[in-house]
Amino acid sequence: MRNKLITILLVLMLLVACQSSPNEPNANIVSVEPAIQPEEDNSSEPSGPDNLFEITGDHMVFQQGNNTPNFLLVTETSQFLPDNNIGAWTGTYELYENSDFFYKNGFKRIRIGGLFDPNKQVPPIRLNTLSPEVDETITEYAENGIKLILTTPRGAGLPFPPDFENQEQIDTYLEYLDFVTSHFKGRIQYYEILNEPLYMSVEKYAEMLERSVEVIREVDPDAKIIMGAVSGGWLNDYPGYGEYQRSILNFGYLFGLIQTVNFEEVQVEGYSWHPLYDNIPSDPYYQHYPEIVRSFQEFASSRRFEGEFFADEILWVGIDEKNWDNGPPTDPAIAAKYQTRAITEHRALGVNVTINTFWQAPFMAPIRNLNNVLAGAEPVDIPLSLETSEEFDHLRAYGFTLTNGDLLLALWTNDIAVEEDPGVNFTLTIRNFSADTSTGIDVYYGFEQELVSENVNKDLVIQNLMVKDYPNIIKFSNSSPIEVGTQTEMHLPQEKVILVENTSDSGPGSFRQALTNAKSGDKIAFDPDVFDPEDPATISIKSGLPEIGQGFLIIDASNAGVILDGSGSGAAGLAITSEWNTIQGLHIINFSRPGIIVWENAGFNTIGGDPQTGLGPLGQGNLISGNNYGIALVETRFNTITGNQIGVEFENIKGNNRQAGIYVEGKTIGNTFGPNNIIVNNGIGIDIQSAEAQGTTITRNLIYRNEVGIRVDGSNTLTPNAPVILLVDLPGTVSGTT
Repeated sequence: MRNKLITILLVLMLLVACQSSPNEPNANIVSVEPAIQPEEDNSSEPSGPDNLFEITGDHMVFQQGNNTPNFLLVTETSQFLPDNNIGAWTGTYELYENSDFFYKNGFKRIRIGGLFDPNKQVPPIRLNTLSPEVDETITEYAENGIKLILTTPRGAGLPFPPDFENQEQIDTYLEYLDFVTSHFKGRIQYYEILNEPLYMSVEKYAEMLERSVEVIREVDPDAKIIMGAVSGGWLNDYPGYGEYQRSILNFGYLFGLIQTVNFEEVQVEGYSWHPLYDNIPSDPYYQHYPEIVRSFQEFASSRRFEGEFFADEILWVGIDEKNWDNGPPTDPAIAAKYQTRAITEHRALGVNVTINTFWQAPFMAPIRNLNNVLAGAEPVDIPLSLETSEEFDHLRAYGFTLTNGDLLLALWTNDIAVEEDPGVNFTLTIRNFSADTSTGIDVYYGFEQELVSENVNKDLVIQNLMVKDYPNIIKFSNSSPIEVGTQTEMHLPQEKVILVENTSDSGPGSFRQALTNAKSGDKIAFDPDVFDPEDPATISIKSGLPEIGQGFLIIDASNAGVILDGSGSGAAGLAITSEWNTIQGLHIINFSRPGIIVWENAGFNTIGGDPQTGLGPLGQGNLISGNNYGIALVETRFNTITGNQIGVEFENIKGNNRQAGIYVEGKTIGNTFGPNNIIVNNGIGIDIQSAEAQGTTITRNLIYRNEVGIRVDGSNTLTPNAPVILLVDLPGTVSGTT
C-alpha cells in the first residue's frame, strides 16, 4: 500500500495491511556506543540463560539525514524518579532480596509472590516464623518509595489450589490476611486477594473477596485491595506458534468477576490480570489486545468499578528446555523489544504494569531506559498524521504528558521484532502545534538526539523519522497548548481486507467465499461499485453460510448497501461460534431461522454500531427483519447489540421477525442491548426466555408496536410502564415514579 496518509488520534492503534520494506540508514549519522550491554553477572540478581549476545549500533538512526550529535541517555535509580506505575514481579524472597537490582532499573513497584525465605522457613507465616531478613527488606523498599503488592495465599500454609470448601481453610486464609495486614501496615500498600483463581468459580472468588475485604478493612482502612489476578490458558495448534502453545486471557472470568462483585458493598481499589506470556505479534489476540482492554475498562466503569487496573507477570521466556511446550522461547534482546512495547502500551491505556525479570535480567537496559522516560507520564491524545511511501504492517502510536507540561509521543511498528531493525521512514505532522525542541529518545540503544523539525502553516512537521520495532519516543519541550485528554478511541488492526466483489451465492469474490477464506483478525468489506450505498444489492443465500468461528473477524458493510436474503436458504443467516467479532451495516432478511445466532461459548461480539458512521443507508447498524427470530443468543456472554433496526420496514423490505426481535436462551451473562436499537413489529421485542440469564442490560432503545415488548423468564410480563416525571429541581435532580 503506497503513498499512504494515516491520520491517527493518539492513542489510536493503527495497522496498515502491507508488507515490510526496510529502509537503509544514513551512513553519515553521528552515533554513540550503544548503551545496551549485557548485565554483569550477579548471583543475587534474578538469573536467566547464559547466552550473552552482542549488539552493534549499525541501525542507531532516529531521523535519517540528521547529523546533530547523539547523547547517551542518563538514567536515575528509582528512588529519584516520579512514579512511573511500572514494576517487577517476583516470587519468593531470593528473587527480591537484592533491592539494588530494582532500584538500578527504575522500578517503582514490586509485586511479591510470598513472604517466606525458602532457605530458612516454610509457611504458614506468622510473627514467630517471619524471617527478619524479609521483614527488613520490606521496610527498606517502603522507606525508598517503592510501592509493594503482596499476592496471597502463598504464606498462609494452605494446600494449592485451596478450594475454600471447608471452614478450616477459610479461617486459615483470613488469619493470614489479618497477620500480614497488621504487621506490614504502612509498608505494604496493596494486597492482592489470591492469585490466578481460575481453579474456583467466579461466585466463590467473589465470596472470598468480600470476606477478605472485611478482615483487611478492620485492621488497616488505608490498605488498597486488588481483586482478580485473572490468568488464562495455553492452547495448542494456533497458527504461527509451531510446536509451542498460545497463551490467551480468560475473558469470561475477567468480565464475569466484574459482573458479579457488588462494588457499592465491596470496596476494592484494583483489578489485576495476566495478559501476555510469550505471545507473538502474528496472533490477532496480540494485535487486538488494546481493544480488549478498552472494552473491559468501559464495562468495569458501567459496573461502577472506580479503581486501578493492573497487568501483571508479563514475560517472554528466554530458554528452550527439553519438553518445553509453552510459548516459543525468545532471545532476551528481542524480548526487551516486546517488553518495552507492553510497558508503553499498558501505560498508554492507563494500566499499571509489572513484568517478569527472571529471563530478562541479562538484558535490562532498554527497560531501565523506558522506566526513566515514562516516570511521571500520564496518557493523553494528540491529533497527528503520519505519511510514508514505504510499505509496513502494524503501527502503534501513543501519547503522554509529563508533570512539567512536556509531551511524549511513542511510535513503533508492532510486528515480529528482529535483532536490528532499520525502521520505516515517516513524516510526522501535528496540527496547530509548535515546540521549542523536539528530542528523539531511543530506549533500546540508549541515546537521545535533537530532531530537525519545521513549522509549516502553524503545523509542526518532522520528516524522515525512522520508526522501529520498539518504542521510539519523541519529547516535545515548551510546546504550545494542545487539546489533550484521556484516550478513548481505537482503530482495530486488520491483517487483511477481503473484498466481496459480486452478488453470487458462491464462488470467487462472493460473500460465502470470503467467509470461508477469512482468518482470525481479517476484515470482510464490500465493493461499493457493486453494493451501491444508495441502491443496495441483494445476495440471495441458497444454503447455510459458513459459521464464523475464527474470532476477531469484522464484517463491515457500513460504506455499502448489502442485502442478505435468506428466502431460499432454509437456515439461519450468520452463525457466530467465536469471540470478538463485529457485524455491521448489513440488511439480513427472510431467513427461516434467526437472522443472526450467537452460539454457546461465543462472546464479546458486537452486532451493530453507530448508525451515523458510514456512507451506507444503515451506517454501522444492521437491519434485521422478516426472519423467524431477529437475533438469538444461546448460552453466550458479554455481547453487545447496538444501533440496529430489528423488525423495521425499510423501503420494499417487509418488517417483523415472527418470534422475537432479540431472543435469549440458557445461561447468558452480561449481554447489553442498546443503545439506539429500534425494535418494532415483532412477536416479542426482547424475549429473555431463561431464568439463568444474568446481568442483561437493556438501555436507551425504542421498543414499540410488538405483540409483547419485553418478556422475562417465559412470563407474560409486558414492557415496563414509562416513568412519570413529577419534579425537576434546579441542580438537575429528576424525581418521579416508575
